[in-house]
Amino acid sequence: LALGTIGPLMALFMTRYPQVRVDMRVSNRVVDLVEEGFDVALRVRPTLEDSASLVIKNFGRSRTLLVASPQQLQRQWQPNNPEELAGLDTVSMSAVDGKSAWVLQGPDGQTHTLVHQPRYVADDLHTLKQAVVRGTGICVLPDYMCRDELLDRRLVEVLPGWAPRPGIFHAVFPSRRGLLPAVRRFLDFLAEQVVAEGDAPGRVRR
Repeated sequence: LALGTIGPLMALFMTRYPQVRVDMRVSNRVVDLVEEGFDVALRVRPTLEDSASLVIKNFGRSRTLLVASPQQLQRQWQPNNPEELAGLDTVSMSAVDGKSAWVLQGPDGQTHTLVHQPRYVADDLHTLKQAVVRGTGICVLPDYMCRDELLDRRLVEVLPGWAPRPGIFHAVFPSRRGLLPAVRRFLDFLAEQVVAEGDAPGRVRR
């Protein structure tokens, strides 16, 4: 999200508001905004948080795809149904006791949980994408992150019609009362730039 979406937009925001100073931190952990002194956090989650102390601004949905390199599928096999995903090499952001699980949604509300032992685990999506492009394993990636690779066929959807549940791209901040003017302008800027719900975050309006 930070590199693929917010990074390109931040330059535009800083140009529009030259008096604003920004200290941006990128982390995969959930930060405590109040305890750690952050003004706003941008997140992609399957559901919106329910918090009495935080305000949420929803920017829309982000689709996630199950992708692989054509070379990997040629080396192993092209699955025709969710059950045939078992045994394919995988890469993942996390693993508990060496295992990870992806919940995929398919046609007519069907679901399939793929429990797998990743060959490669890294907590950075761009690192994982490079591994997928080089044939290390299949992975779930946000569609905005792999759009170019899908267009030029460096990546392909592994099982079209099956994908993880879309995430919700949203901002959380402690309170509307006392919200810094720069933070308010930043949130309004994102709402202006990001395509409406149903598309991936980060596609800029022209």
